[in-house]
Amino acid sequence: MARSGTYTFTVTRDQLITDALINVGALDPEGGTATATQISSAALVLNMMVKSWEARGLNLWKRQMITLTLNGGTTYSLGSGNATVRPKRILDGYIRATAGNDTPIRIISREEYNRFGLKSTTGTTVQVYYDPQLDNGVVYVYPVQASGTLILEAEYPLMDFTNTSDEPDFPQEWFNALRWNLAKEIALSYGVSPTRYGTIKNNAKEELDNVEDFDTEFPQSVFFNPTPHGKK
Repeated sequence: MARSGTYTFTVTRDQLITDALINVGALDPEGGTATATQISSAALVLNMMVKSWEARGLNLWKRQMITLTLNGGTTYSLGSGNATVRPKRILDGYIRATAGNDTPIRIISREEYNRFGLKSTTGTTVQVYYDPQLDNGVVYVYPVQASGTLILEAEYPLMDFTNTSDEPDFPQEWFNALRWNLAKEIALSYGVSPTRYGTIKNNAKEELDNVEDFDTEFPQSVFFNPTPHGKK
């Protein structure tokens, strides 16, 4: 039996929208064509839905490593000034002295950073606070290190659906979740029956649960701390 030998299947924005419209009964599944108004309205909902999903913090594929060259500054900018989008969050990081010689740092909160009295204290950077802002994120380091390399694990936002042929900024396993959840988001606008809406809602939840369960770091260690007999 022959196999394709390819792994490049994808969908476009308008294909997702068309399938969602079919799911809610707004289009004939055998050749119905969405109007320009239907496309633009569903595209707006699709983008809002995807942006709300970012708050779930499950997008492992949007995590990238950033390398900053330290130069004695207390802050470093990440975003449009660096010809790239600003990260949503900094998750982890380390100082690299030489190849294969890394020292972990601690990601701290704004409150913790503000408690430092003299923020220009010099030394080896061991703590970092990240302020995402709207356009440019700001990395605050402490202590201030005159030179060296700071490597950060950053989580970036998902790309917009802007054009007709835009492909999802998602792995393939997320495509069905996008389709059914978009159908759920637009269903009430098309006056679907309670029965049909219930089916769409259940399918949307099932598909999203499946990919959320999959989109976690694996394997994860599990530790058990047994309680001595007779103690609580």
